[in-house]
Amino acid sequence: METKFYVIAFAAMTVILIASSVSAQISDSPYVSNGSLTFQNRTFYLDGNPLRILSGSLHYFRVVPEYWWDRMRKMKACGLNTLTLYVPWNLHEPYPGKYNFKGILDLKRFINMAHRAGLYVIFRPGPYICSEWDYGGLPPWLLRDPDMKVRTNYHGYQSRVQSYFSRLMSEVSDLQHHKGGPIIAVQVENEFGSYSNDTGHLLFLKKTLIDNGIRELFFTSDGYFNYTEGLNGLDNTPFYTGRQWM
Repeated sequence: METKFYVIAFAAMTVILIASSVSAQISDSPYVSNGSLTFQNRTFYLDGNPLRILSGSLHYFRVVPEYWWDRMRKMKACGLNTLTLYVPWNLHEPYPGKYNFKGILDLKRFINMAHRAGLYVIFRPGPYICSEWDYGGLPPWLLRDPDMKVRTNYHGYQSRVQSYFSRLMSEVSDLQHHKGGPIIAVQVENEFGSYSNDTGHLLFLKKTLIDNGIRELFFTSDGYFNYTEGLNGLDNTPFYTGRQWM
């Protein structure tokens, strides 16, 4: 299931901010953003100023580049101020170590265009994105490893994610808001609590993003209704015990 944000308070029911600890333990303290976008008392602040995020999804890999600008102008005309986008790993790395960021996959051009259109960007790199996309955007060649366990801390998966994120973040790290770009928030994984309760894996992903220069507000998105043993996604994979963000 894909999550599309049209009016976002990140819908406090479906999104939980990620704890600042890099350990696998759940923290009692709420997450505090080190980026340009912060969150306090049910309000987002960008550079210290209140911001109501009105956002819509536009997936560059589903729209030919000739239509990108048209779609962004229409988003602005609808009153939106933010664009959310997924990043499909399987298209950007169709073969191990062979990357493609050209044409319809020119992610940097797409994000810069959103900036020119006056839109903030919420960046959702996965690595699992769901998005009603083949294998949730994971490249099928991962399964050449007979022991592969995707979306876990299995070393074979971790090493592939680290290599991919290193290349991917080199395309976008300079496009973060604190560096003058439009990216104000970065999502870690997608709907993970509907799949697993391994918070350690999400913290591994967050650390990998930080190691590659990402510092804007981190968040994750999950369903609110029952999935595993009567638990919703957020309760199944919590990041801290307090609910100060509610």
